[in-house]
Amino acid sequence: MNAAAQPGETYVYLSEMKTRLGCPKAVAVDATGAVYAGCCLNTGGGIEKFIPAPDGAVGNGWAAAWALEPGRVSGLAWAPSGALCATVRARQVCGVHEYAPDGSLLRQWGHENGSAAPLYNPLGIAVNASSGAVYVLQANLWTGPRVLDGNRLSRFRADGTFEARWGANGDGPGQFNLPIGIAVSRSGEVFVADTYNSRVQVFSPDGVFLRQWGTLGAGDAQLHCPQGIAVDDAGAVFIADTQNNRLKKFSPDGRLLAAWGRRGTAPGDVWLPCGIALDRAGRIYVADSMNERIQVFARAADAPAGQPPGAVSVCSEQLGRPDQSDSSGASGAPVCFYPPNLPDAPHLADALPPKPADPGAEAGAVSRWGAESL
Repeated sequence: MNAAAQPGETYVYLSEMKTRLGCPKAVAVDATGAVYAGCCLNTGGGIEKFIPAPDGAVGNGWAAAWALEPGRVSGLAWAPSGALCATVRARQVCGVHEYAPDGSLLRQWGHENGSAAPLYNPLGIAVNASSGAVYVLQANLWTGPRVLDGNRLSRFRADGTFEARWGANGDGPGQFNLPIGIAVSRSGEVFVADTYNSRVQVFSPDGVFLRQWGTLGAGDAQLHCPQGIAVDDAGAVFIADTQNNRLKKFSPDGRLLAAWGRRGTAPGDVWLPCGIALDRAGRIYVADSMNERIQVFARAADAPAGQPPGAVSVCSEQLGRPDQSDSSGASGAPVCFYPPNLPDAPHLADALPPKPADPGAEAGAVSRWGAESL
């Protein structure tokens, strides 16, 4: 399916991968082409890793590599060290967790106990590739009569040491209303998807407000509760316009360059898209939350040679083996499905800090693919 983009570019659907942990909110891509989905549900969440086909071509098949169960994951970002940084909200362990590409937990920081600036309700996360500075958004957290320190943007050193925090509740410059998405440009500017204010705000690395754009509405140049944001090396800004069920590309100063997508379940359609990420080739990865999948798009001019734009690929049951036939064995009508026969997936239940036991829960019971109860 081709996804017509307005006003100036055309984007096409390449492939997709289904999530088992459900409702992906964040997505990240590493240098090898592996894709990481951060999932977030009221009942739990986690991180899933998908590996591309052996030839490395996007669209020739995806297979699940592992699934972790750290809790609800709202943001993913890469540190210069190669660690995958995730904002995690789980029982008693809200903060930032850092993982190796194989899924092993490296460290965690920003928790309420032991942190000078605890992250009570962390959402988006981004890392400055040059300095290693980590930026984390957090929303309000209601705990009975108290509202904990939310709608703020915090900056940490690469080692997790707190440096600065700015922002406040509101709709003025530098204020936020449930900010969810964040990205850092190559020049160091910090772009925030100020979700409930339906706008993008841009800050200097030190938190100085620079500019904003976006108004509430359904027009191509307007926004309605955008959650995902990414910036390419040229400074173009990609937005997952969540409530409009659209994907959009803007110039650094907010001029619309392209818009595509519509609400639906077919390949290329989106239903409440949340996270968005880019790879080195300029392909766009979208956390299509309600469709429980990650979709991959590219400019029509950049689509991989040999793959018809909009073709849906098949993931074989054996990990890493592409298959261009459907489940009945017929060729020419490819569909995408999640490999049903998966090996045991590692989880991080033993690596997490102790948590209170659930009354009535079976001792030691951990769901292999489900997420930790929150």
